[in-house]
Amino acid sequence: MKLKSGLEIPKPRELILGFVKSGYPIYDGVKVAVDNELRVIEIALSIMLNSQISGNTGGEIYNRKKPIEEALKKIPADVDLLTILPGETIPGLEGIAEAVDEMCSIHRVKLSVSTKILHKKRPYLIPIFDSWVESQYYRLIPGHSNMEYGEYCNAMVRLVHEDMISVKQELLDLCKMLKKNGTPMTPLRVLNAMTWAVRSGNADYYQKLAK
Repeated sequence: MKLKSGLEIPKPRELILGFVKSGYPIYDGVKVAVDNELRVIEIALSIMLNSQISGNTGGEIYNRKKPIEEALKKIPADVDLLTILPGETIPGLEGIAEAVDEMCSIHRVKLSVSTKILHKKRPYLIPIFDSWVESQYYRLIPGHSNMEYGEYCNAMVRLVHEDMISVKQELLDLCKMLKKNGTPMTPLRVLNAMTWAVRSGNADYYQKLAK
């Protein structure tokens, strides 16, 4: 599988099966309400994905829940990034930027933490941008170092969308397989997990784990 952004993902079927075998129950397998309310569980789940924040920082995020929830109202819960046609406007970008900027104004909270929380609220629309996934896209964004966090996040969302469209059928096939496997994931999360695995150097481990 080769993405438009240039990343090559070897043996994607084995890779994603190994990924879910390793840690599915502690984040992806935990169901939360896809609504406009920020709850403690969504903040806590980011820690299970190594967001490396303390309880104090998590508490500060929760204390800022009102403006984050106002931003969530602007992000549609029924939109799948994979269904948006090339060149079309991605709904909810304004809300995504507002939510990310609000979280990233908190000490020790940056893009990785904020998107690990927000992905659970909009799993079809908001990618997780930890440092490894970010490393795939930042070089493709001119002037990224001068952008606010929300604007920067949205620039990467657009690039992720292009990557998803470039391998649309393959993602749909992988999602169908995962559903039969009892470990359903959204197309966005499938691509996100595989991008992370390859960029972080963990692809071989997961592929072997799938056997």
